[in-house]
Amino acid sequence: MRLSQPGGGSESDPRPVSLALKREIEMDTKHTPGPWTRRKFPYVTHQEIITVDGHAPICFVYMPENAILIAAAPTMYSFVASKAQSGDNEARKILESIHGNAKGN
Repeated sequence: MRLSQPGGGSESDPRPVSLALKREIEMDTKHTPGPWTRRKFPYVTHQEIITVDGHAPICFVYMPENAILIAAAPTMYSFVASKAQSGDNEARKILESIHGNAKGN
């Protein structure tokens, strides 16, 4: 995914990025929509990451610290995407990294 946009959002052109960037981000986002939360089980060593409505298990995590971070991923992604859409070049680089790593799997 290449997030540089003509007509705005570059270092030399600080205008907000185009609607095309927003559509590109939305089309490349294939994760289960958030928000996500953690579900702890008594007498079990793992936590389950689930959608807030509880209908879609995402994964099982054995380290509570990782579960907290994973559950926050959709919220963090939305924040970075909104910054990228506003022309933040660092946020664009982060999204390029996320989408580049996802395509390598």
